[in-house]
Amino acid sequence: MATHEAPTKEGDKEMARIFVYDDREFPDPDPEMTVEQVKGTLADFYGEIANASVKETKRGDDTIYEFQRRVGTKGASTR
Repeated sequence: MATHEAPTKEGDKEMARIFVYDDREFPDPDPEMTVEQVKGTLADFYGEIANASVKETKRGDDTIYEFQRRVGTKGASTR
């Protein structure tokens, strides 16, 4: 599994990180934070992000990190 690091600079232009959850875009709170740290910060406001998976894509020079809810069954019993 790849580690998600802070943005890099290409020439003089810094490549932005954009975080997406539930079709909402969130700016990078701190370029020094890892994606997992940002995920933890957003989980304070959107609890379901804590168990979400992360999908990384590119949009132009920007990197998009989309938090996707994990689908599962809660409280299911095996019979």
